[in-house]
Amino acid sequence: MDREKKKQAKREKRRAKESTNVNFMPIDQIYNPQEFVEKIFAKINNSQKFEVKTAIMSVVGRMVYRHKLVLLQFYSLLIRYLSPGQRDIGKLLLYLAESVHEDVPLEELSAVVKHIIDQFIGEHCQEDKRVMGINTIRELCFKLPNLLDADQLGYICDFADSRERNVNQAAKSLVNYYRNVMPHLLPKKLRG
Repeated sequence: MDREKKKQAKREKRRAKESTNVNFMPIDQIYNPQEFVEKIFAKINNSQKFEVKTAIMSVVGRMVYRHKLVLLQFYSLLIRYLSPGQRDIGKLLLYLAESVHEDVPLEELSAVVKHIIDQFIGEHCQEDKRVMGINTIRELCFKLPNLLDADQLGYICDFADSRERNVNQAAKSLVNYYRNVMPHLLPKKLRG
């Protein structure tokens, strides 16, 4: 009985130790994050391999979000790489969605949103690319609800009637989010 009690105490101690280590993020311990991000970002133009560039974009995107940094060149660089035919486009859209926070100017992000709508959401796009575009815009709008204007939102909401199931669900999820947050931006028939 005593042995079992000791084993149980050790297990609980180990679990408590593991749970405290989960919250530690080395990215939070960087001394001067703005300078670090600018130095890393400068290396993107020097690297030739696309894998290296995407790895740098991943680090920069996470740093920008975690430390609430403003690095406007990052969004213009992402616009350059955001096209439906680009390889690893899902990762690039993820890095974009990861890097957005409240302090980023809406003018900079509205250019990115316009580019995504033009390149990914349209009748000329494939279903999977359209779903990626709508879901990326939805993730951006979760962080900044006033990112879309009524015309852009109305254009995306038209895909809620699409025959393609995944596109339909992605558009409906955006409609449901705006129905709760800013219903005045939705077309009248979708306000609920």
